[in-house]
Amino acid sequence: MNPSNSTRRALRVVTITLAVGAAVTAIALFVSPPGRRLLANPTGAPPVTGVTTIVVRGDAAQNHVFDPPVVAVPAGTTLNWTFVDTGANGGDEPVPHDVVFSDQRSPLLSTGVYSRQFDAPGTYRYVCSLHSFMDGVVIVTE
Repeated sequence: MNPSNSTRRALRVVTITLAVGAAVTAIALFVSPPGRRLLANPTGAPPVTGVTTIVVRGDAAQNHVFDPPVVAVPAGTTLNWTFVDTGANGGDEPVPHDVVFSDQRSPLLSTGVYSRQFDAPGTYRYVCSLHSFMDGVVIVTE
């Protein structure tokens, strides 16, 4: 049984509609701040070693990130989070962020430095309480 021309046309329209919908959804995800962040700052990234400063960054495009997002340091290291936010419009008033661990949190800052010493080996996950898509990991080795 061969489908009629109208059935084939209807199937073609449905297929094109689904394809366009999927493309629009993918584009929307990748141009949204959380989507861009997932591409630019995944906490699944390999850890960066040899750093003691993590930049807490924000800009006019709402690219709020911890840079680098994953670090590995030896026990006894003090890490510094340096807050550098250029504001919602690239020159407006800076947007505040914080660094929140399960047992400790920084004050809300848009400029300045927050420091924490890591004495015990382990994996320490942290977030920004104001931007749910901002997260990072500190891996402390022996």
